[in-house]
Amino acid sequence: MATAKLPSFPNCFGGFTGGAAFQYLEAGYAHLGGMATDEWLERYETPMDPFPSVPSLIEELAAASPGTRQEWLARAGEVSQACGDWPPSLLAVDP
Repeated sequence: MATAKLPSFPNCFGGFTGGAAFQYLEAGYAHLGGMATDEWLERYETPMDPFPSVPSLIEELAAASPGTRQEWLARAGEVSQACGDWPPSLLAVDP
């Protein structure tokens, strides 16, 4: 179900740079959609250097207001379509 909400991969010449956003988006949709915690951690407990770990960012997202969550999901969706450089701060819950 979480993957069904993900945007399509962008059509970028030479590859795209927003791949990290896909991992966070999928994990966010799965967590907010009620995936069991043990299954969720097994699937998404991934180091994301230089970004925050998936669980820490998504737990911060879950604790945020509904408006902040919607803004982050929209912003992460835009980042997922990036074909060029973008600042990692765009994936912060409260930039």
